[in-house]
Order: sequence, then C-alpha cells, then structure tokens
Amino acid sequence: MRFPGDGGELTRRKGGSAAKRSRGTDRPPGTNLAGPGPFEILEIEHERLRVEIGRAVTAAADRPSSVRDAVLRLRALARRHAAREERVLYPVCERLFGPYGAVAVMRADHVAIDAALSAMTRWTGEGSTAPFERFVYPLEMHLGREERVLFPIMACLLSGAETNRLARQLRTNPEPPRIGTRRYRC
Repeated sequence: MRFPGDGGELTRRKGGSAAKRSRGTDRPPGTNLAGPGPFEILEIEHERLRVEIGRAVTAAADRPSSVRDAVLRLRALARRHAAREERVLYPVCERLFGPYGAVAVMRADHVAIDAALSAMTRWTGEGSTAPFERFVYPLEMHLGREERVLFPIMACLLSGAETNRLARQLRTNPEPPRIGTRRYRC
C-alpha cells in the first residue's frame, strides 16, 4: 500500500507492530535522534500492555487468586500510558487534525478503556470472562488505530524538528516501568 508522501511502501514490523516506512524508521528526513523515535517509544509501551494482558490471562488460568494483582498492574500501566499520550502526543494531533478529529476518537477510547479497566478490578478470574473481554477488545482496537493509522500519518506530516521534539518529550516524561525484554532497534 502506498501512502501519500511516504516515499516508500508501508510494511508491518515483526511481531505485528505498526506500519513503518520502507526506510525502517518512523522518522522523517532531517530527524536527528539517538534512540527510538516517538512512535517506536509508544509502540514499545503498547507491547508492554500486551505482555501484561498475557500475564493477567495466565493468572486467571493458573492462579485465580492472583488475578486482582495482575489486573491492578495492567490498570496502572494503561493509565500511565494514556496520560503520556494525553500530555505529549494528543496536543500535536490537535494541531495537525483539529480537536474534533482523530484526537477526539482517541480520547473517547481512553475513557472507555479506563471504565472497562475499573470494572475489571472487581473480576476474580472465575466464571465469566466478560469483564476481561470488555477491556481487551476496545484496547486492541485503540492500539490498532494508533499503530496502523495515526502513527504512520503523523510520521509523514511531522518535520524532523517536530519528530525530535516529540521524542524528547516522551523521553523526559516518566515512562511506564519496563516489562519484558523486547527492544526495538533503530
């Protein structure tokens, strides 16, 4: 699939992560970053959320008594990630697309996901998995919209200086705790 202004075909990264430019990075020309770009940073956080979901599923299957702890860790991670997006990424989205476009959808997703997470904290892991499903589906839809639509479009629209600034802001704002060992290389 060709993306206007991309200069290359969009490809999927190993592990099903977001579409990337054929140059192998999410950086526009003129970007001078040491380390992951802004969208890679956010995708790493998305992967951390997915790892924590897997841990909650495993806890429900193996040790229902540990489900609450797994869900609380997941909620803390999801809330920190959402706060970082709200503070750093969404103001840039508003500038690019206006307050009623993509950012309104993403913020509505955050509200729905947080409500589902709050309901899930009462889930014991026994019986119906409905509370878990009411959380996982909207979360995966939200992450997919960001990874397959929002990030590639923003990567094409932002200048090198804007991309640098966004990456710096994501690095200087507290990052969620490291989960797992997966790392992205530039």
